[in-house]
Amino acid sequence: MKILVVDDDEEVRKWLTRLLVKHDIECVTAADADSARKLIVQGGPGFFDTILLDVNLPDSSGLSLLRKMREAQDETPVLLVTGDGKLDDRIHGLRLGADDYISKPFSGKELMARIEAVERRRRSLPIMRLGVLGMDLGRRQVLHGQERIDFSAREFDVLRMLFESRGRPVSKQELLNEVWGIDFDPGTTVVEVQIARIRRKLEPFKNPSIDTIVGKGYRLKLSDGTDDPGDTDGPEADPKLGLPSSMQELGDQPPLPDESKASDSDLGPSPSSSEGEPRPYNPFH
Repeated sequence: MKILVVDDDEEVRKWLTRLLVKHDIECVTAADADSARKLIVQGGPGFFDTILLDVNLPDSSGLSLLRKMREAQDETPVLLVTGDGKLDDRIHGLRLGADDYISKPFSGKELMARIEAVERRRRSLPIMRLGVLGMDLGRRQVLHGQERIDFSAREFDVLRMLFESRGRPVSKQELLNEVWGIDFDPGTTVVEVQIARIRRKLEPFKNPSIDTIVGKGYRLKLSDGTDDPGDTDGPEADPKLGLPSSMQELGDQPPLPDESKASDSDLGPSPSSSEGEPRPYNPFH
């Protein structure tokens, strides 16, 4: 499990890193909204399992970053961190698409419980399959067998519509309405461009393919003629949240500026962070 922590307070970032690492969670940190945005762009959909996002950042509001993510169809789970229990921030954040929130000061135990709850809800979403091609709706990932195929947010949403149509051709106008929010624009070629990109990504695997049905639209089809995605998987039989079943609290609450002298022995193992090897992707354009 990989979590992006976005907070401008260095001591809080260190404390959160130690907390998460102690629970076997990989942690990447950012001190401002712009740095966080770049990490999200580089990683692409599903790169982070959850984003722990402070509302009050020095260069921009965390709510502004959340809004841009949701506008770009990036559905990575976001856990908002609000100060002083501000009700307006919590309500606004939830309406923008936040998955949960936690108010400062908070305990390590409460944070881990909320992370576990967000992850549990995400894993309860189904995995749709057509042959060996799968769509993990919780992680917003496209899988060929066990291999992940890199898809942008738009490409994912187009492919999802083809999956959900269960063999029925999906028209260009339906795709424009649902994916782009365009009622009518006969001159646009955005659908054709996205379909071509998806075909290129699926082509090395040979199966399934996207058929063009003249006058009707597009549909997914296997080489044996099957065009019904069939059963949709529920949660994995043995969901591993990346969290121990019995969690021990690390520290009672995040350190405030005058409480930041706790020793490493009090806070657990040394900080460890990783950005992995993110792939170029930009959901904001």
